[in-house]
Amino acid sequence: LLGHCRSIDVEDVVASVEELVRQGVSEEGRQVVMCGSHGGFIAAHLIGQHLTLFNAASLCNPVISAGETPTPNSLMSPTPAPSQTNAHSIPYDAPSHNPNHNVPHNHTLYTASPIAHVHNVTAPVLIFIGEDDLRVCPGQGVGFYYTTKGGKRDWIVEMSFFPGETHSIEGAEAARVSWEATRDWFKAFAEGG
Repeated sequence: LLGHCRSIDVEDVVASVEELVRQGVSEEGRQVVMCGSHGGFIAAHLIGQHLTLFNAASLCNPVISAGETPTPNSLMSPTPAPSQTNAHSIPYDAPSHNPNHNVPHNHTLYTASPIAHVHNVTAPVLIFIGEDDLRVCPGQGVGFYYTTKGGKRDWIVEMSFFPGETHSIEGAEAARVSWEATRDWFKAFAEGG
């Protein structure tokens, strides 16, 4: 994957889905995708690059922008200030604004990230954020949410926060809520509705 993250891994999933459809295991036009962390990175790429492959997505603490790092002025907290909620003020529409980063390297990370394709997404997306996640900064999923909300007013995206939950969102109540919400989300959109 070195140097090909976002292409080999994503195309492998696409080929697998197409093979499952070909074998009759799955029906064309009824695919949904549910992933978290790096799987969320792949899922966000899938819905941003293969617009008709999945009818809906559920992302849990997804990695959205590999080139973005926490800075005092970036959207990395789970509760953005009101001035940060439109597409023009979100730092996810360009490589990191951190002056300590190597610009060409950071641009490479940005273009390898799902945030570079967010403007293409048409599938309804449900995002779950563990507010105390220490592996993937909650701002990754938050940035994806606000970038899509600011850029596409008719696009269906919802986000839920789970206070006290970490990366895996495994507390009994949080797990129940997220699994049931995903089930209902997929039922609602499995046929492209």
